Amino acid sequence: MRVSITGARRNALLGVRKIDISADGSRLVLLGSFGKVNGAVRHQLAVLDLTRSPAQVARWATGRYEPYCIDIFGSYVRDVDISPDGRYFVVVSVGGAEYPKLCDAAARFELRVRGLQLQPTWVDYTGGDALLSVGVTGEAVYVGGHQRWFNNPYGVEAAGAGTVARKGIAALDPLNGLPLSWNPGHDRGVGVRDLVGTAEGLYVGSDTNYTGGEYHPRLALFPLLGGAAVPPVNAGALPGDVHLVGATGNGAPGTDVRARYFTGTSTGSGRTLGRMGVDWRYARGAVMINGQLYTGWSDGKLYARSFSGSSVGPRRAVNLYRGRFASEVAKLTGLAYDGAGSITRSLGSGRCTTATSPGRARSSARSGSPPPATPARSTGPKSRGCSPVAASSTTPARPTVASAAWACPTVGCRGRRPR
Repeated sequence: MRVSITGARRNALLGVRKIDISADGSRLVLLGSFGKVNGAVRHQLAVLDLTRSPAQVARWATGRYEPYCIDIFGSYVRDVDISPDGRYFVVVSVGGAEYPKLCDAAARFELRVRGLQLQPTWVDYTGGDALLSVGVTGEAVYVGGHQRWFNNPYGVEAAGAGTVARKGIAALDPLNGLPLSWNPGHDRGVGVRDLVGTAEGLYVGSDTNYTGGEYHPRLALFPLLGGAAVPPVNAGALPGDVHLVGATGNGAPGTDVRARYFTGTSTGSGRTLGRMGVDWRYARGAVMINGQLYTGWSDGKLYARSFSGSSVGPRRAVNLYRGRFASEVAKLTGLAYDGAGSITRSLGSGRCTTATSPGRARSSARSGSPPPATPARSTGPKSRGCSPVAASSTTPARPTVASAAWACPTVGCRGRRPR
């Protein structure tokens, strides 16, 4: 296979920095200082189709790595890894705090798509610290560098609203890029240079000596043995009961929980289940995800509690990490989850906005401001799309919009103690 690259970036030598090949051998992703690959415009990132003979540049391109970051980094992409199933890859970069450019950021791109102006599925920014390595295991996207934070698009060498502290190493959710709760910490130094996931665990290579608070000079292993899997995403399924909290049968504020069976096309009669020990008049929106009922409240807080359909557990406040969502909670009129990592919220004005949000046991609420990875997008005045205080409790599951303390260490890097 012969590949021609031309068009070196300013202040950078022409060359390929990293490559990765999908497990089925059909695609190759390359990063480096170049502007064209085999004559096709491809800025710092290109995909080759290896099913052709000879290999050809795939009809896959993005313009997101064309802009320059700070001048000393002519080429700022540093590592790439393709997911085990070959569906997507993640690129990490250096370059300074230059939001919304993809500098000092991790970005997921879908691999099995075609187009010349493709956009990342999500982006997670550090706020000015370099990322040098990435390893995708499927259950988690492991990233390393000398970063202090994630979920920090507007921070400039400081922790902005919504920021989650992750020193040197982190596990991001493949679904939306938010940091999972796994947080061993790593001495920063220049940074984590390599991350390799194996059947044994996650190997971490760096220029420093302490990982997870223990002495592991230059090389550490986080073993799989002894950890816990990331819970699956479960937002419920029809047919089943749809519950309405804090409203009467006609939608006026009330104290009870009401239920109605729904097949997807037809409904049964409504029934009142009672208060379940909670005065629901002060609920300002509700959504059921993974067996947890999340409710915005008139006191401006988002609470989570278990919900079986007939009883509720004690409430606990969800850490919103000082995001914009924290200022909106008291004004909510509804919440909804799309099952694919986004929560839609309606406000008192009837306006619905959608923001990517934690889809499993995550560390922060995606609807914060600044947006954790991908800016929240307004869906316009669709008040009907955000039904007031509605929560589906169809299929039992586990929490999704969660605080950092809830999630388990993830598959691919489960052990809490490196060796």
